[in-house]
Amino acid sequence: MRSQDQAAELVRPVVFDYGEAAKFLRALFEYYKKTGSFSLRQRTQRVGGLSQTLVSQIINGHRQVTRDNLPALAAVFKLTKIEQDYLDKQLLGNVLKVVSNTAGEVAPAKRMAKNHILSDWVHPYVKDLVNLKGFSPEPQNLHRMLSGIVSPERIQKSVDFLIREGFWRRTPEGKIVPEESAVATTNEIPNENIRSFHKKALDIAHRGISVLPSHRRKSSTVLVSVDKNKMDELRGLVDSFQQQLLEFIEKNPQGKDSLVQVAIHLTPIGAINEESNT
Repeated sequence: MRSQDQAAELVRPVVFDYGEAAKFLRALFEYYKKTGSFSLRQRTQRVGGLSQTLVSQIINGHRQVTRDNLPALAAVFKLTKIEQDYLDKQLLGNVLKVVSNTAGEVAPAKRMAKNHILSDWVHPYVKDLVNLKGFSPEPQNLHRMLSGIVSPERIQKSVDFLIREGFWRRTPEGKIVPEESAVATTNEIPNENIRSFHKKALDIAHRGISVLPSHRRKSSTVLVSVDKNKMDELRGLVDSFQQQLLEFIEKNPQGKDSLVQVAIHLTPIGAINEESNT
């Protein structure tokens, strides 16, 4: 029987947080194991098309997820359509991209995933100021651009971190620009760091409600009564909106006018005590 604290920690992995299909499936496998309602042997026997041994090799990184085995894996791990579509696009995106240089040689296009951006919740906010009009790396200027949500001293430490860790770089002319090869990821970040970031995001949203006129912000709360077997579908709707936001960012990577926070939360409020059902 799980304690209430353990039940509170049991959150289904979010597919968009994973850069590799196999790592997401591994995290999902661990999640299902903790629920006590998942047997890999039974699932593979029921679905067919994949052996338990092959699935174990995939989630342990010894075999690859492919377009051929993804449908069966989706059935085994009970993936939502959104999750399966995302992994399918991810597999297509993992096909090696090459660029030709003037000598006719080819080189792989490589991006560096960095998962320590949330070692301090300040870093993402400071990082994304770099493209805005009026940007310069002086702490007092960034303090003004962030409307005073954090001290200049804390901002200076963040500036040093972003340059040192390769999220920003200095051009030969001394200008600070984003390092395009650096990609921030939330994969494998400690839960406490994520909590700290989410708490501060809520603090900033609360501040915005208090001080900004309604035409400059958007706040909406929808209460949903939902059956337990529909929770994954509801999470999928939130995931789908997050994917749309990511696609918007990809199409509009260097907005100049404003840094906007979009906070999405799905939070259980009132529910039957699940501990007695485990």
